[in-house]
Amino acid sequence: MTAQHLQPPKWAVNGEEPGNLIPEMHKMMGTIIDLAEETFFIGLQDAIEQPAGPFQYAVTEVPPDARGGTQIRYRLVLQFPGRSN
Repeated sequence: MTAQHLQPPKWAVNGEEPGNLIPEMHKMMGTIIDLAEETFFIGLQDAIEQPAGPFQYAVTEVPPDARGGTQIRYRLVLQFPGRSN
C-alpha cells in the first residue's frame, strides 16, 4: 500500500454522510476533559462546604508495594460519603 492510498479516518452516524473523524475526536476529548474538570471542582466544593454534598475527592497515598514501579505516590479518589460500598 502506498501513501496515496491512505485516507483520513472517517465515521458516520446512521443515515448521514461519512465525515472526518479527527475534528470530531478533538471535540469529544474536549467534552470529556470539561466533564472531568467540572466534576473535580464540584467534588472539591462539596468537600469544603458544610453539610457536605453528595460526593467529594480524597487524596490517598499509594503504598510503595502497590506502585508497580511508577513514581505515583498519591491518588485522587472520588468518594460518595453517604453510601456504603
